[in-house]
Amino acid sequence: MGWQFYPKIGLSYILTDEPFMRNIVSGGIINNIKIMANYGVAGSYPPAFEYLRTVSFGSFNGQQAAYFGKYGNKDLGPEKKHSYEVGINALMFKHIINLGLTYYYAKTKDALFNIPTLPSSGQSANYLSNVGTIENKGIELSIGAQILNTKDWQLRVNASLNTNKNKVLDIGTAVPFAVGGFSSRTVQTVVAKGKPVGFIRGYKAVLNGDGSLKEVLPLQDLGTTLPTKYGNFSITGGYKSLSFIISGDWQTGAYVHSFDRQFRFSKGLKDPAIPDKALEGTTQAKEWLNFTNFFVEKADFLKIRNIGISYDIRFKRVIKTMTLGFNVYNPFTITSASVDPE
Repeated sequence: MGWQFYPKIGLSYILTDEPFMRNIVSGGIINNIKIMANYGVAGSYPPAFEYLRTVSFGSFNGQQAAYFGKYGNKDLGPEKKHSYEVGINALMFKHIINLGLTYYYAKTKDALFNIPTLPSSGQSANYLSNVGTIENKGIELSIGAQILNTKDWQLRVNASLNTNKNKVLDIGTAVPFAVGGFSSRTVQTVVAKGKPVGFIRGYKAVLNGDGSLKEVLPLQDLGTTLPTKYGNFSITGGYKSLSFIISGDWQTGAYVHSFDRQFRFSKGLKDPAIPDKALEGTTQAKEWLNFTNFFVEKADFLKIRNIGISYDIRFKRVIKTMTLGFNVYNPFTITSASVDPE
């Protein structure tokens, strides 16, 4: 791989330091505005010795036998992520509101994936290769508000919204390949040019208006596993020596496959998503793989990650302060899927 070059540069400009902003700043409407821009390259190295081809040994007919081990790849190198972002951060209304808005763009070149070997190679294992160019772009919006800040009471709310559009721009000479799941006849997560990384691929049953089966389409895109929007939130506050926190996160735009539902369907359990008329003349055991699209669900969720409360007990002698706390982790989840999307 040799020497690698990872340049980085960042610039920031405090707009409110300019003379023409003094009247606005002194009025307290805007306290600070910072404009930022960054560019950088980051790298991920393949595991050590992954480029070497190896031989493994096992037993055959009671004797030691050699067979192909690790495929190896002499052209293996690091993947590099080229990214830039531009943004603005504003502090307003006498430090009560904090707003941030950033646009980012990232292109990962020579992305590392385990891809299948050619059948003619005589090896069945996958091998690591630099085959991908992946694009990510979106915005990051954050807001914080100090709602209460008195001698006895404090209350602050923070929230964020992030968008991401992911696309595989190139996979070189490789054909679309699976990075998870089962066989192409069941369901897989796949990498293909023009699609998000790890989209769900499987058979899609198309129904007529009366619910009967019209056709079955193989190897169809059934939805991305990556959210297009996501974010987090927190509420922190307190009264005198009592403090509390509630935090969580959410996502929308992703999909998840419920193999549990589909497997139960294959064993004869009815599923409300599939009308009886679609199975006329056949059985669930024979056709269960043709209806994979009906078992792909939206992976939207809202999760409360932490609820915590603490109380400070103050002493006057050896021990000055003792904090008693209680936390509950992952107590609530609201999701549109029948399985946990994570």
